[in-house]
Amino acid sequence: MDQFRFGFFILLCVFMHKFHAQQSYSGNSILNCSENDETGSSSAFLYTCNGEKPSCQAFLIFKSYPPYDSISTISNLTSADPLELAHINNISLSTIFPANKEVIVPVNCSCSGQYYQANTSYIIPSKQVDYFSIANNTYQGLSTCKSLNKENSDSGLQAGSVLQVPLRCACPTRNQTLNGIKFLMTYVVHWEDTIHDISKRFNASMESVGDANGIDLDDALIFPFTTVLVPLSTKPSSSQTIIHFQQPPASSPTTPIDVIKSSRKRFTVWLAIGVPLLALFLLLLLMFLHHKKTREAARKDKRKKWELPNDVLVSIDQNLKVYDFKDLEAATENFSNKYKMGASVYRGVLKGELLAIKQMSKAVDKEVSLLQRINHFNLISLRGACEHSGVFYLVYEFMENGSLKEWLQNKSCQKFQHMCIKIFVVTTLARSAEREDSRKSSMWSSLGTKGYKAPEYIEYGLVTPEMDIYAFGVLLLELITGKPAVFMQDEKEVLLSERILTIMKGENADAEIDHIIDPNLKGHLWMKLARQMLKLSIDCLAEEPESRLSMAEVVSYLLRIQLDAQRSEEPFPSEWR
Repeated sequence: MDQFRFGFFILLCVFMHKFHAQQSYSGNSILNCSENDETGSSSAFLYTCNGEKPSCQAFLIFKSYPPYDSISTISNLTSADPLELAHINNISLSTIFPANKEVIVPVNCSCSGQYYQANTSYIIPSKQVDYFSIANNTYQGLSTCKSLNKENSDSGLQAGSVLQVPLRCACPTRNQTLNGIKFLMTYVVHWEDTIHDISKRFNASMESVGDANGIDLDDALIFPFTTVLVPLSTKPSSSQTIIHFQQPPASSPTTPIDVIKSSRKRFTVWLAIGVPLLALFLLLLLMFLHHKKTREAARKDKRKKWELPNDVLVSIDQNLKVYDFKDLEAATENFSNKYKMGASVYRGVLKGELLAIKQMSKAVDKEVSLLQRINHFNLISLRGACEHSGVFYLVYEFMENGSLKEWLQNKSCQKFQHMCIKIFVVTTLARSAEREDSRKSSMWSSLGTKGYKAPEYIEYGLVTPEMDIYAFGVLLLELITGKPAVFMQDEKEVLLSERILTIMKGENADAEIDHIIDPNLKGHLWMKLARQMLKLSIDCLAEEPESRLSMAEVVSYLLRIQLDAQRSEEPFPSEWR
């Protein structure tokens, strides 16, 4: 009897928690477009109509991006009143928002059937789109593909047609009203967000945010591209909004502790997304981390500044070594062919460590300066430099297990290894590039490689972040086709990107796709995934920079491909689980 009472008490506590909760947090279920709500309302569609009132004023947080970076364009997108939009954000009607700036959007939220929603409409653009991209890219997760599908027929996806878009909003419950809550704000979770950070920024208690979303604060894990409701006792203020991906001001520099905390948050989020191939992916990364043992010893070596010109010395910090040319000669046996790895790259052992030595025929100050600013564990590091008789030498750590490109193009890989490595390596690359795009213009201007350079750089020398999107698209094509960015055909040099774009514009594009895709990716599931990635790569290779996807959109698209793969009827090998 005591056990029965205890069990009943636990169930009652759970029931009461759900009863008092405004809504249930959807988690990553919003990314599944195939679910239905035939058995009852689901937070993966919209928020349930369970408030004290059937309609109310609510607020959304929208991050500005071109072309939705002004009062007029954002009000048209969300059907918000432009005067109210300008007033609550404390700006004029003509103000242009900086990229990734949070914008407070006031909306009229009302019950429609079993869900709350704020109604707006969207004209389908000329290029091909689907409900998932509209919900998660255009509206940044403020709508869902399931609710769009429910509101519209498939015929509504024709170019130029008007799509009815329900936006996620809610009204306070009676319990929240009694506790002083007047408004609910729909907030789209960012990569580094936590319940604590969101609550603190908008002057809400963690308990009220947890209760509003049915989230247990002992396990308060939230995911990017999902939404949480923030209970507010007053209207939100523009002073509470931020610009995402902006570097901190000089007065409050990022500390090492901040970096560690941020990295942990990113890792936790990525781990929790449910990557079933994490073990294999980590194994791949570990093969590129086999180089740390002798770094400290190398850093302690004395530098000989007299060997390099002043412009290069200015680029070298205390962590890089200036090598004596005699040491490089000894390490390579006077640059013998048996140590040659490429056109101008040699391997050699310097003080017990195997390193790569690259001979340069031009000044290296820009390359040295750039490579020092790039600090990522997936990229080889620069160890030092040397100058002799007008010739420069750069010394890098040695990739003992080969490059990422060599592994991905290894024809001996099994099919499941081939595709799983590709999907999740490019996802990680996309996330890294997304963070880097906000902090740099582009690295390709000085380190560009033939086959990866965007048209605007080749023709006009323009350097923009969109160049990196183009290069990423070329990388995707390499992974999908198994061909290098530049290859020989009929004794002529052919750019992979130009070849694929020509095929896709042809009359027999569909028929030729099977011949484009790497033969290792045979089978219904593999071809489906490859076709999805091919479409993504084409969207990254748009001729006009402004027409290319953003890295945030690339990440969202890759997550969708991942989810499609996991839910496929074709079983995954046991090694994936």
